[in-house]
Amino acid sequence: MDERLSVGRELVDTINSRLRRGAVFGKKKPTNQANQPIGDLIRYQPFTQALQIFVDRKKKDNARSNYLQRFPTIFRKWRAYLDECGREDKQIHQIKMVDIYGFLEFLQSKGIGNKTYNNYKTDLSIFFNWIIKRYPGAIKFNPVANIPSLRTNANKHAALSDKEIRMVQAKCVEINQMELLLFIRFIYYSLIRPGELRQLKIESIDLIENRIFVPASISKNRRDEFMPMAPTLVTAVRESGIITYPKEYFIFGKGGGPGLLPQGVLYLAKRNRRILEECKLTGKRYSIYSYKHSGAISLYEATKDIKLVQMICRHQTVDQTDHYLRDLGVLRDYQVLKDWRGPL
Repeated sequence: MDERLSVGRELVDTINSRLRRGAVFGKKKPTNQANQPIGDLIRYQPFTQALQIFVDRKKKDNARSNYLQRFPTIFRKWRAYLDECGREDKQIHQIKMVDIYGFLEFLQSKGIGNKTYNNYKTDLSIFFNWIIKRYPGAIKFNPVANIPSLRTNANKHAALSDKEIRMVQAKCVEINQMELLLFIRFIYYSLIRPGELRQLKIESIDLIENRIFVPASISKNRRDEFMPMAPTLVTAVRESGIITYPKEYFIFGKGGGPGLLPQGVLYLAKRNRRILEECKLTGKRYSIYSYKHSGAISLYEATKDIKLVQMICRHQTVDQTDHYLRDLGVLRDYQVLKDWRGPL
């Protein structure tokens, strides 16, 4: 007995001595993340967790909200893919091309088209490229990089004629869809993208300088931009009374009129679709975007000033504007050649 007590006391003294020096028993000593390779910070995360880290990081970087809205959908579809196929969520470094192919083929089995397939592929590629740049060493390559896109048919939005736009305007007035009509006027006269306009606030409207400020946080170009307001749009804004609301309100708020929350993504687009149906304008590829195309055509035909169209469209180059107008079927006025003589 005395011998066992002696051994026990010696063991207790040894353990206490090691504890005083910082020893940890029963679990691993916490790893100092500062000494970890940066890639290990995400390398062993499950795919869905890594995707959430990506979304959270992009939100802090003020990425466009409509861009980020696609990733929760990928998250849900990926979980459905795992559940239906009886698979476990792999760690990010274990994801291979065959896994991405399996996911995309699963989506095809659910009826997605080629364009949607390509959109998913592009978003996944963006995610993996971000992992490579942000966490060197986490993965060796982008597993999406060598997956080809599927062939798609051109399905560009069509522009409405002046006559068709007047029909839409008359129908909006007839059934008291004045909020939609104001939304359409903003798009037509400022050539703003519908997704940007939905997130625009009262404070962005300057009726002293007659211009609109589009902050980088909502701009497709990811930079602060100003655009001039046409006199017709200035009049429409004044008559609507929206400028009397608090400056922090969204111009098109949830529930109708300016408000603290923006309209739903498709709220006014669906209303526009019903208006087009009542005007029997559903045979072509018309959408809420069509008013932007119509405005660009009208502005160019009225001024023949491609630099002005570039400025209001907020295109980075004239070539971009030239390509945009040609896609819309706008032709140059070659009649000026009749006045060209030359010395020969």
